[in-house]
Amino acid sequence: MLDTRNGGDAQASRYSLNLEWGISEGLIYENVELTEFDIREVIRKGCGQIKSAFGLDFGFTDPNAFICCAVDPGLNKIYVFDEWYKVGTTNKQIAEQIKLMGYGGQKIICDSAKKFGTQPR
Repeated sequence: MLDTRNGGDAQASRYSLNLEWGISEGLIYENVELTEFDIREVIRKGCGQIKSAFGLDFGFTDPNAFICCAVDPGLNKIYVFDEWYKVGTTNKQIAEQIKLMGYGGQKIICDSAKKFGTQPR
């Protein structure tokens, strides 16, 4: 499920839903359904089984991509209920935006393009 009502990049959201590594441009994914939903209703119907997940992929020339998801393990579905994409922002600006969106206190899993541990010793 994917909610794109707030103007997010649907292709990048589809990429995030499938938890694939690589680039989102030009790729085709299966088992993605674009539909409107009410996140409160999803949580209510989940009877306490719904887990939240927040992710941030850092970019600078590529957009930073922040997504908020509800995961329903019983139905094997991920609902993207909020997202934010922007190019050319600093870490401080990203943090301010996440707080402004109301997610400042959440555990956020982050990824960056910077490679660690790949240099020979």
